[in-house]
Amino acid sequence: MQVGLARAALYLTVSVRFKHGVGSGSVLRAAKSWIAHGPDYTSTAEGSDTLQFLSWRCMSVLLRLLWVTRKEEVKTMRRLTGLLVLSMTFGGLAVGAELQSPAQAGFETLKTLVGSWEGKTTDGRPVTVSYKLVSAGSALVETIGPGVEPEMVTVYHQDGGRLLLTHYCAAQNQPRMASTPSAGDIRELTFSFLDATNLAGPDAGHMHKVVLTFDDGNHITQQWTWREKGQEKVETFRLARKN
Repeated sequence: MQVGLARAALYLTVSVRFKHGVGSGSVLRAAKSWIAHGPDYTSTAEGSDTLQFLSWRCMSVLLRLLWVTRKEEVKTMRRLTGLLVLSMTFGGLAVGAELQSPAQAGFETLKTLVGSWEGKTTDGRPVTVSYKLVSAGSALVETIGPGVEPEMVTVYHQDGGRLLLTHYCAAQNQPRMASTPSAGDIRELTFSFLDATNLAGPDAGHMHKVVLTFDDGNHITQQWTWREKGQEKVETFRLARKN
């Protein structure tokens, strides 16, 4: 049994020393000596001391092996934790993007209009339009410059799952229109009549519908539908970004 223990100690020490950088040459010498003297070696004082030494060293090597293994596990866990954090970070960003509502996406698209635009109406008359964000970025103000009509202002903003606009018309009324964007890439927003202030009656002339088409980053098309006494007329503005 003692020889078996010595052989085990020898094997353990050699394996640990080469694989993990721990162990001692004294263990090798003691184990070789014990194996060379045979089983009766433990009956001598030297053999007994050698047995105690080997037992203690085996325990020491095992503890150091466990410590090295534990350190490797800690390093591995740290690497895994780092990867997990990165995964959660970028995964969270992806999920956040996916969770953006169509109304939020629609308003973000409207924000890209900030700046000055110029173009022509349906009959070729020049028109200028400008956009600016107000109220900490929660509303977009559109100003149609004087020329085609007296200067007019339209304010766009998000209202929960929809977008709203209020058009301050030269006709002295203020129609409100709503748009409920569809999921996916926003290429067009259609605002339909909701209600109006200072409107004399349902048949009184007012803007009843607005369609914004985002042709590309530098070109948009606006279609304004005027309704009066049940009749509709569409005015189209084709605009290019000026700055």
